[in-house]
Amino acid sequence: MGNPLSVDTVFFTVLGYPMSYIELVGTILYLLSVWLISRRNILTWPVGIVSVLLYMVLFYQIRLYSDAMEQVYYLGAGAGGWWYWSRSVRAKHAIIDVGYSSGRAIVAWLVITAAFSVFQVCALRVPPSAWSITGVSSRPPLRAPIL
Repeated sequence: MGNPLSVDTVFFTVLGYPMSYIELVGTILYLLSVWLISRRNILTWPVGIVSVLLYMVLFYQIRLYSDAMEQVYYLGAGAGGWWYWSRSVRAKHAIIDVGYSSGRAIVAWLVITAAFSVFQVCALRVPPSAWSITGVSSRPPLRAPIL
């Protein structure tokens, strides 16, 4: 077996689509995270963060750079959610009740999302080959996932 974090290390093929280990584990962890949040279990956050990191690596390897950068947002949301829930559990000895955000919080998140979107557009105007020290990408072209 090759590198399990490589998109080229295929676990199995389904309907002609090669499923890599990283994609399979990321998907399983994401589904587990959804199940855990439905049970209001705080472990949803670390499981979700690992899934986000795996997908970040996957998207970077297949050169979906904006999708890889989008995972940074999910990573921040996961870390913030974990911190908020753990703080709530320590203070009140109970999981916080899930509800709607205040208008102020919604506006704040809209501003953060808009700023991050502008950052992504600016960052992606620079070709990926300029990101390396030598100016030449050392990675060969990889397959894109079937959407």
